[in-house]
Parts: sequence; C-alpha cells; structure tokens
Amino acid sequence: MAPRLTALALAVILLVPAHALAQAPDRIIVDRDLGERGRGDYLMVHGTLASPGTGQFVIVQVSNPRGDLCSIQQLRPLTGGAFVTAPVPLRGPLCGVEGEYDVRMFYGEHSQSSSFTLSGAGTPAPEGDALLAAAQRAFEARIARTQGIDTAPFTALAANLATANAIETVYANLLEASFSDSTLDGLDVTLRRAVAEALDAIASLEGDSVIDAGAATRIRELVYASILRHEAGDLKTSAERINAAYAAILEASPSSVSAPQRPPTFEELEATLLSLMQRSGSILSKQVRSELAVALSRGTAPVLADDLRSMLDILTHARYLDIVERKEDRLHSLVGSEWRAIRPQVTSASSVEATVSLANRTAPLYDAALLLRDLDKVEDFVGADGAGELAVILRPEWESLRSALSSASSVGAIMERAADIRGMKAAFEVSSRLEQVIRITRANGLETDVTRQWPGLLERARAADSLGALLEVVSQFEESISSLREARNPLAALELEYRSLRAKAEQQSDRAALAGITNALSILDLAQRLSSGNPPPARLDRVEVLLAWVSQEAGVIAQRLDSYDEGDVRLRAERILERANSLENLAELGLRTKRFVPGYSDYVDEVKEKVSRARALVISGELRLADDLVRNAISEWNEVDAAYRDNPPSGEDYGLVDIRKREYTKHVDALQAVADRFLVAGTDEARELGRMLDRASEFTEHGNFVDAQEWVTRAYEYAQDHLNEEHNSVIFNLDRDVRGQGWTINGFVEKQAFDRREDIAVTVLHANSTVHSKLEFSDTRHGAFSIPWSGPSEPGIYVAELLYRDALSANIVYIPYDPGTREEQERRNELSGGPGLIAASRDLFDLREFMRGFGGERYQANIGRIDPVVADAQEAVDDRDEDEARSKVTELRTLIERYLPQRSPEAAIRVEYSQGSLLIEGAVKKSIAFPEDLYVDIFDQSGVLVTTVALTDDREGAFSQTLVRTFEQGTHVALLSFHDLRVSDFFSVGR
Repeated sequence: MAPRLTALALAVILLVPAHALAQAPDRIIVDRDLGERGRGDYLMVHGTLASPGTGQFVIVQVSNPRGDLCSIQQLRPLTGGAFVTAPVPLRGPLCGVEGEYDVRMFYGEHSQSSSFTLSGAGTPAPEGDALLAAAQRAFEARIARTQGIDTAPFTALAANLATANAIETVYANLLEASFSDSTLDGLDVTLRRAVAEALDAIASLEGDSVIDAGAATRIRELVYASILRHEAGDLKTSAERINAAYAAILEASPSSVSAPQRPPTFEELEATLLSLMQRSGSILSKQVRSELAVALSRGTAPVLADDLRSMLDILTHARYLDIVERKEDRLHSLVGSEWRAIRPQVTSASSVEATVSLANRTAPLYDAALLLRDLDKVEDFVGADGAGELAVILRPEWESLRSALSSASSVGAIMERAADIRGMKAAFEVSSRLEQVIRITRANGLETDVTRQWPGLLERARAADSLGALLEVVSQFEESISSLREARNPLAALELEYRSLRAKAEQQSDRAALAGITNALSILDLAQRLSSGNPPPARLDRVEVLLAWVSQEAGVIAQRLDSYDEGDVRLRAERILERANSLENLAELGLRTKRFVPGYSDYVDEVKEKVSRARALVISGELRLADDLVRNAISEWNEVDAAYRDNPPSGEDYGLVDIRKREYTKHVDALQAVADRFLVAGTDEARELGRMLDRASEFTEHGNFVDAQEWVTRAYEYAQDHLNEEHNSVIFNLDRDVRGQGWTINGFVEKQAFDRREDIAVTVLHANSTVHSKLEFSDTRHGAFSIPWSGPSEPGIYVAELLYRDALSANIVYIPYDPGTREEQERRNELSGGPGLIAASRDLFDLREFMRGFGGERYQANIGRIDPVVADAQEAVDDRDEDEARSKVTELRTLIERYLPQRSPEAAIRVEYSQGSLLIEGAVKKSIAFPEDLYVDIFDQSGVLVTTVALTDDREGAFSQTLVRTFEQGTHVALLSFHDLRVSDFFSVGR
C-alpha cells in the first residue's frame, strides 16, 4: 500500500473528534503491565470498575502473540466493582506460545487493555509431599511474623497437620485471630488487591446484616486459604480459592439474591401488545384493543410497559376467576359473586388506564381463589375414604375452621383465615416431606446433626394429637432445612470446587470419582435453575438435602483423590498399557487378511502411532490423557471393523475418515434428491440450497466434519422451510410430539359439499422416493382434520404427500440428528484435525469464495501467484499439517492485501486496522469543488456486510475518518462506490 501522505495524515488528526484524542478517565482499573510469565504458569487478572452498573458482566479476553483467542471469561463484578478471573493455564497450542499476550477487558461501552510476556519454562507447582512441606513452611513463617496473640497453640499444631487442606483450616484460624494491615505485605500485587477487595466486601455484608458471623467466617476462610496457597507456591489453587470467595460473596449479595428484573425489549413489548389484541375470548373491550393497536402502529409500546404487565395480570386473574365462578359451593360463590360485579367493569373499560386501575380489585379475588384451592386440598385429605391417623387428628380443627368459614359473608372474611388454612395444609404435608428427606439421606449416606433430628420429628408428627403439635413439628422442620442451607457452601463455591475436583479426577483417570462429580454438578445445575422459579416445598426440601450431600461428598471425593499412592497409579498404568497392547495386536493380526486392502496398512500405522503416544503419556505420568487416547482408539477400531465387515472401504482413506465421508455424502445426496424434485433450477431457493450443499461437500471431501455437520444441518432446516409443494385446495402440516414419540397431521381441505366426509391418503417417502409408510383417514364435514400418527422416528429427511381427490400436496419432514455427547463431539473435532486445522480449513474455504466475489479483475490477473498458495494450503489441510496450513492461509491473506485491491485514477481508498480502530482514508477526482457524501461498505471474509460507513470528502476530494469498533477475526474488504466507479482495499484482523 502507498505510504501515507502528510496532508492526509494532518486531515486525519483534524477530523478525529477532540474527545477521542483526550485521555478519558479509566472506567476499568487494572495493571497495564502484568509482567512476565513462564510456560506452565497460571494467569489471574484482577481489576476494579470505577462506576459499576447493575446486571452487566465484565468480559476478559486473552489473545496470544499470533492473535488467537487463548481465553475468554464472563465475570460478574462485586457490588464495589472488583472482579477476578479464574486461573488461565499458560500452556498448550494456544496459551503456550512465547511472546507478548494481549489482555482486553470490556464492560458495557468501555474497554481497557493490558499485556504480559510469556517466555521460557515456568516454575512448577509443588505437589504431594512437596506441597505439604511448602504449606508447612508458609504456615510456620506466618506464625513467626504474627504479633499480638498467643501463637503457641498454632506452633504445636504446625508439625502435626497431614494435608495441605488441613493446614488451610488452621492457617485461616490464625489469620482470623490476628489479621492486620501488614498481613498482606509481600503478596503478589494482583492477589493483594483481590484479597483486600474481598475482605472489604465481606465486612460490608456482615455489617449490613446480610450474612451472619458464621457465613462471613466461612467466606474469609477461602480468602485466607488463597494466601496460604500463594505463599506455598501453589498459584493455581490460590486463584481457585479467591475465585470461590468472590463467588460466595456474589451469591450472598442482595443484588444476586433479588436481582432486578431485566426490562423487556421493544420486540417483547410489541409481542405482548399483539398477544393482548389477538387473544381469543379476551375480556378486554374493543376500545382498549383499539388503543393497543394504535400503540403498536406508532411503535410506542415502551410507554405502556408497566400497564401491559398489569393487564397481563388482570387476564391471568380473569381466566382463573371465570373457572371459580362456575363452582357452586358457598365460599367459591362468594368469590364468584364479587367477580361478577367487577367483570363488567373490566369488559366495558374504555381505556388502558381504566382497565389497569381495576388490577387492585381483581388481585384480592385471585388470592382468595388460590386460598380456596388450598382449602379444597385440606378437605380432600381429611375427608378421604380410609383416611389415616393424621386426618383423624386434623378433623376437629378442620370442623372448627369450616364452621368459622360458614359464617363468612365476604372475600375479606375468607382471607382472615388464611393462616389457619395454610397451617393445616403444611401440617398434613409435613409427614410426606419428612419421609422423603429421610429416604434421600439414607440412600445417599448423608448423616449430620440436622438429618439425625428428622426420624424423631417424623415420629412426633405421627404421634401428634393436635394441630398445634403438628405445626410445632412443621416449624422445627423448616428451621432444620434452613440450618442445612446455612451449613453448606454457597452454590457458586460448590460448583467451582467440583470443577476443580473434576480436573484432578480426569488427570488421575478415576472414572468412579468422575461419575460422582458429574452427578453433583447436575444437582447444582438443578438447584440454580430452581432458585429463579417458585417450586413446591417438597421439591425444595429434596434439593436442599441433595445439596447437603453434595457439600459433604466434595470432601470425600477430595480425600479419595488425595489418597492415591504409588500402587494405585501403577495398577492404573498397567491396565492402560494392557489395553494398548491388545489394540496393537489386533491391528497386527488384521494385516494377515487385509494387507492389500487400500489404505489398511496406513491405518494400522496410525493405530500403532496412537499406541506409542499412549505409552509415552503413561511414562510421563499423564494417565488421564493416555486412558482417553486408548479408549477412543479402541472405540474407533470397533466402529471401523463393524462398518467394513459387510461394506468394504470406498477409497484410500481406510478408517473413520472414510466412514464419515460416506455418511455426510449420503446426507448431501438425500438432500439433492429432494431438491431435484421440488426446486426449479435457477430459482433463489435452488441456488441457496445448492450453495449449502456445495459447502457441505467441500468440507466433507477434505475431512472437516465439524463444518460439514453444520452445513448439512443448515441445509436440512432450509429444505424443511422452503421445499414444500402446495395445492390451493389443501392446507396441512405435521407436528411432532415434543418427546419425539409421535406425530399429528393437521390441516384443512376445500370442500364442495359439507354434508359428507371424504377420504384422504398420506404417504411418507424416504429421500430416495421409496415408501416409508401410508395412512388413510377421513376429513370432517367442514374439511378440518387432526389425526395422531406414529410416523417416522429415525433421523433424516422425508417427504409427506397428501392426496385429496385429485389434489396432491407435499411437505418436507426433517427429524434432526443427535449431535452426540460432548465426548463424541470432541472425537469429531479430533477426527477433523483439531480446532486449529478446522479453523484453517474454514478460512481457506471462505477466502476462496471471498477472492472470487471481491477480487474481480485483480484476482484473474494474479491467479498465477494465488492459486499455488491455495493448492499448498489445501494439501496441508488434507495432510493434517496444522502449522503448514496456518502458514499458507496467512500467506494467502498477505497476497490478498497486496494484489487484490481495486485501484482507479479517478478514486482511491486505503484502510488500516489497529487496536480496535479502523482508519479509512483516500481521495476521489471531482468535477466540481464541492463536498459530497461518500459511503464505504465493509464485508467480512464470509461475504457478510458488517457495516456501512458514511463520510464526507472536502472540496479537493480527500477524505479521512477513524471508525472505533471491533471486527471479527479474519480478512475484510472496504468497498468505496463513487458514481459508476468501485475501488477497494483489504485488511485483516487477528490472524
């Protein structure tokens, strides 16, 4: 590109707004230089927001020197604005590249950047006995520095603690008793700030009575544990402990307990408006609907946000009260009578405002109706045939309550007995709740001081002789559940602890521990989902008991993983090596009969190479990686052997690559067969589906099954939406049951006579036109039909043809394929060459299309330079050579930027992207000395229009503007259209 002109540079400075050049105060406060790190170290970033908002997240993004994304985390800051990242391991192909790393933080409209340098090997973290010794030294050093308290008890304990976790507990007790301003002296600056912010937040929560002293102490223990681990050199665990503390603070903070509800979007408000206008059987008057229609047409829905919520509440109340009104007993009649008096006011309200004003009258009636529902439950329990002893106990109180309610003459009189009704409901439910939690505790082996009380409470409930005695049991049971909740760790801390345990269990290849950890994480996920809903008490009891078990089990699993000795490791290594040896023998045995099968010898070499890698991993102590490698290799062997048993390989790619190519080619062929029937060549639909199938075929041919899967899925969904054959006399569709266990055929046919029913036939075809199944039925006299049907259940694409008289209509039915488990998806990634090679393959495909679309004559003129590089890149992708493929793709980007910009003597454009800013400058040849508006379109390498930049030239035709925004990684083109001219320039981001 031409060097920047001095005059143009001056124009850039003059055109950039003053506020963009001024140094604005930082909204995100963080160290700009994070120092140096070594390979294998861990990075933790701490920062503070100058003006934290509500409900927004901080995004922290770490990129390696090549511009590849190493890590990205979404963090919720503390109330005071502090945030801290989880530890980022600086190793591997993305995070282990030496050089300067870019760390970017985003918060709303604000951003900040920092950096660190990675060079050489890091300091290995102590493990096992070395970790214990380091923790003891750190503890003893802390005791020696402690003043103002008697440290003799701590000194006596120091030498007798057998694990680092045990030292953590006593160390925390020491700091709890002796913490002062000098306690944090000598700590790494990042950890020191994170600890100080955490302790301030805990003190604030405790001072505001949000948490009690016990909860505050438990969270501080995590903070103090992070200090110990840091002093012992275990930086990863140190970062995990401070993260757990931040998570616990967030969970306890009022903002997390009752976070403000997100305001509805404009689209959601308009959808609500439309729903209110179109709802069948609505009690809203015509005038109110007209007012809503005006708001919808004018786009003023946000002004009515609060009113819309109130109106939805009124409609909810009305639906239930209409049901209650039909009940004939006296109490329901009281509610129904008052509702009948209010309902006409709702239906005749002449405005939204008048309707909303009635909400405070419908709400008490709705509450009373719900209370009567609880009363019905009590009556059903007490009056049931064969009622047990508990019902006998409650019956006198029930008779007394019923007698009192018999004299009620208003809804208010019913509500006065609300506490009695709910108390009786809680009383008869307490036994079943106790039986459930006792059963769960026994099944899971959970035993605490709290759970030991429950059998006694159950006996007291069964032996109770009055409602008062039962309510006392209810009260004590609720207190015990609360105690259980307070005793366990916060949900976020538990999740972090279990994820840490999972990493350790994977490293040790302990599948029994992994099963327990997976179960615990699913319970935590359920608890988090329930926290935002309104589940029944029995379900909450169950979840709290399971969470108590999860909290207790964490220590059991940790102890199990910490207890592995040399014998356990040796036994596990032997089993891995035995399986690897068996696989190698199977491969060698196959050579006797398959030596001359194309590709088989190469496949055996691949198997042997995997076995060699597994053995090397065992030698280096990476048992989890070795175990996974051998298990996946055996699974692959079994799948390949089964696939080729009756169907020999089709080419040179013997193995899973060839099998997957067959599978995806079969998908493409099926879709093409359906398209040939339904689509006319040359139409927009035919071109779009053809483009999708071409992409799927291209990625399949070169072994990129991740992108092949994506484009096949897109093509299936597109076919279902666009490839239907309609007839004017028939409307029909097939709806699949949400559980995937059946279908319903719904629709209408145009009838000439409404006095008889007529036959309809539905035939379902496979993509190759063979018949899957048939169904015959009759319509109704009005032409409607809705027929349940078993239908197809196997994933794939089908054609459903409906024949009515001589009218034939057809619908495409697509049953999605299961993407597979996480392990299966990882295997698909590995089979495709891994993330780096997949990205290179995707970039290569995009860039080929990109050059054809935007290169124009310049591409044709330089095809001799470009095509050899494209061919080399494709060959590297096919050979699974990631480094060479990435290198060639980078070279291709350079050629695009150098040779493909379109120039003209009448106009020129130059673009340069750096650090989130895009400089656009150039000039156009003018016939009159008058400023004109210019527009620059920017497309990404997928051909998608990213943005259009409007700018104005000066009297001489020069223009310059800086656009501050981020772009996706990849190559982009900036197109300037000036009258009938089109000129361009290219720039790349991050790759």
